[in-house]
Amino acid sequence: MQIGDCWFDLTRGELTNKTTEKVWHLPRAELQVLTLLVENKGSLVPKKSLKTGGGDHAPLSDSSVARAIFMVRSFLGPQHEYLIETVKGKGYLLLCEDYQHADTSSRGALASSVVSEPAAKKSQQKNSPTVIFAVATLFVFILAVGYYFSLKTPMSVPTQAFHDEKIKLASGQEIGFHLYAASNTNNRLLMEQASEVYDSLSLCDKSQWQQVYISLSHDNQVFNMTLRGESMGQSIVRNLKISDGRSHNLKSFVTIKWLQDIGICES
Repeated sequence: MQIGDCWFDLTRGELTNKTTEKVWHLPRAELQVLTLLVENKGSLVPKKSLKTGGGDHAPLSDSSVARAIFMVRSFLGPQHEYLIETVKGKGYLLLCEDYQHADTSSRGALASSVVSEPAAKKSQQKNSPTVIFAVATLFVFILAVGYYFSLKTPMSVPTQAFHDEKIKLASGQEIGFHLYAASNTNNRLLMEQASEVYDSLSLCDKSQWQQVYISLSHDNQVFNMTLRGESMGQSIVRNLKISDGRSHNLKSFVTIKWLQDIGICES
């Protein structure tokens, strides 16, 4: 089935981007979730159904479903991520092809109607040099003010995590898990590597860590992870920065085995 620029092959369990020619062999959670959305395209699929799937495997957790939706949207790309719609408190639906075309045409009609009025006004203003001069002066003033404050104000960085969840350990302890990125799209590499950390911490019976913060550098060359916790009444922090200069498809900053080897469960 065609989904945006991608082709979903259920038999092989693969999603192929025809533009970039990237092929993604879907993990179990992503395959289960996308299969159900495709089978019910145009209709709401409750989260409970996405969790249980066909009943051949153990049910997915809420966080696994959320991660699967995020990963599929990221692969579809920012121009097509809207095709998987979130219905708050109920579930998700995959927009059918007719709806996609209708949505595009309606946006085009709306754009035409919005443009027509300014265009008419512009034609009226051609014979008004005073108005044009005033607008130009105001525009230059705004640019000058913006430039001045850009020199005084440091560049903003995201302060809100785009993905938050809890890791529940065998002991019942919960660890906050937070991912940071400049945008909410195109974060597939970050999510893949964060999943390694998530799964590794999930193997811990207990841990001194209470919060985990993860991000990638803007050039995707450095994986940053900060762990915060408490030991014997004292706050503890562990910072990890791992570099990988290889191409995107070859990058692997961390693995479950490596994280276990460095004692991820403890300080």
